[in-house]
Amino acid sequence: MKKLHYFRLLTLLLCAVLITAACDDDDDDDTATGSSTDQHEDAFGDVFVKKVKSSSGDKYGLVFYAGGEGLTACSATAPDGTEYELAEFWKGEGNMRRHPADTEMASAMPETGDYTFKLTFDDGQTIELTDALENVEIPSITLNSVSYDSETGEVTATWESVSGVGYYMVKLTDEDKNENEPLFNNKRVSADATEYTFSKTTTASPGWLRASDLETGDICYVMVVGVKYEADAELSTYDQNKQMNTVQMKQITW
Repeated sequence: MKKLHYFRLLTLLLCAVLITAACDDDDDDDTATGSSTDQHEDAFGDVFVKKVKSSSGDKYGLVFYAGGEGLTACSATAPDGTEYELAEFWKGEGNMRRHPADTEMASAMPETGDYTFKLTFDDGQTIELTDALENVEIPSITLNSVSYDSETGEVTATWESVSGVGYYMVKLTDEDKNENEPLFNNKRVSADATEYTFSKTTTASPGWLRASDLETGDICYVMVVGVKYEADAELSTYDQNKQMNTVQMKQITW
């Protein structure tokens, strides 16, 4: 009887080991197929509204950004099922976005609600993130004046204060505007400011990004952007949690 008891005990222990091993194998398979979301903690998806003041009135369009180390593909789906494909841009690998075409700019606010981002990474993982676009709007920015001194390279922009903004951005872009990296970009101009001056010697950060690309006679745009960020956004993640940008620009010849 004692031998039989030992045999039964040994059999039970062996079965337990086999079951545990099988469970471990299943866990390994799940990780290999990308079902785990423990990785890619830097991944994000952000949708916000671009509001442009033009001679024909305010125009609205959707802007999408996504990022994360190893990001290779990304799409975003609106609450009504419309799908938008994002593409890599001048920031390089791990950064994707989609700006609205001129023909997509409309006279009414885009649909609010949860937008779903599907991000695919170079390790085979695919994760989904949601970002809520709220029905929150700020007034259009009014660019009062832009002056440029060709001898000193000094540019001064003045604008009307916009209630509700978290900060302003002042940019100098080439003719392609959104397609290329800005020539100059100060991303953190105080929300209290209504004037900003920069020149060839300005050292603001990030400030000059492509100063060496500028040549006399180049067509450029001075762009002032008022940024409304999401209510729960922190300073370190402002760029990933925007609600609306209000934009106006003026052309200059360098």
